[in-house]
Amino acid sequence: MNLQTSKPLLLALMLIASSLAGCLGNTDEGDDSLGTVMVSTYHVQQLAEAVGGDLVDVQLLSPSNIPVHDYEPTPADVVTLSSADLFLYHGLGLETWVDATLDSMGSSAPKTVSTHAMPDGDLALEFEAMLIADLCEHLNEGPYEATNLTAEEDEHEEHEEDHHVVVVHYPDNTSVSLEVEDHADWPENATGWNLTTAALSANNITWNATLGTWGHFVTGIGGVEADASWYWSLYVWNETGDHWDVSQVGIDDVMLNETEHIAWAASTVDHTMIAEPHHDEDEHEGHDHHEGHEHHTAEESIDSPEACPADTMIHIYGLEEGEHVLEFEATGIETFDLVVLKMGGAHAHHHDHGHDDHGDDDHDDHGDDDHDDHGDDDHDDHGDDD
Repeated sequence: MNLQTSKPLLLALMLIASSLAGCLGNTDEGDDSLGTVMVSTYHVQQLAEAVGGDLVDVQLLSPSNIPVHDYEPTPADVVTLSSADLFLYHGLGLETWVDATLDSMGSSAPKTVSTHAMPDGDLALEFEAMLIADLCEHLNEGPYEATNLTAEEDEHEEHEEDHHVVVVHYPDNTSVSLEVEDHADWPENATGWNLTTAALSANNITWNATLGTWGHFVTGIGGVEADASWYWSLYVWNETGDHWDVSQVGIDDVMLNETEHIAWAASTVDHTMIAEPHHDEDEHEGHDHHEGHEHHTAEESIDSPEACPADTMIHIYGLEEGEHVLEFEATGIETFDLVVLKMGGAHAHHHDHGHDDHGDDDHDDHGDDDHDDHGDDDHDDHGDDD
């Protein structure tokens, strides 16, 4: 046992012993028990029974099948607590209900001792400092995971280059976005006409068009035929300005190596109402296979800790026990080193998430820009499972 651990433990034992002596010593001589000790957790119960032995009646307040961070005392529990001679609880923020409950009980509250109270002037062990030291040691000396993002970045860039969208905006201001990714049969100099016919055909949308001197002229889409009062107008997506521009050329002269997305809209509508081309990657690049799952953000980020290698970034998350997936987004970074550790102690007391001792996983990477953690499939320390 190291010194940092033994010091608060010895103090806890002394506090329990002194509290038992001061609070339970005035019982009737004929009573075999010195009194009732109510405890908040199973571990505190073990500690109290080890100290008091057969001289005290130790009772667990919360049901054993309820996690300590989920427990809230019922009115009946409060009555039971008020009848105790001594109440022992873990402390250091583990039981979030204790302070409010004891305050509400007023003078009927029993004498109370936190078994994990720190010496005067110390609020808690420096779990975060201890964690940072461990992380830096791993990153400097190992073990850690060396992660290479190059292949994935190349794959993602290739996917972006091959991704096209056709937006159809009808006269009634309804619209549909049609994505086209399978175009292996297109000619090398594919045009907007190839994109239009592929998108409409793949989605079973009918169209009518005429072929004249200036190429194809669309007259109807999805059963909506233009008449003398309006026509189907062609727009191209302006990547720089993120808006639609009226095409200055016909559909057969729109080259897909220069324009990724096109739109067909009734000439009578406000072109600013045309939907932007929809990318699965736009809202969450590369994460479309995790749609519907909760995304977690770091509760604290620590940039370049002193003892760690240069450009180290530490992210601290408050997570429930379970499996999680780590995903990474980086710009201009091909490799980085990754370490994942759990913070010690009941929980990260300085982080206001009020959960238990398995909920603080720290993700420390050397050179990564951003972490996105999903509470779903697999929680690992490889960092290459986007």
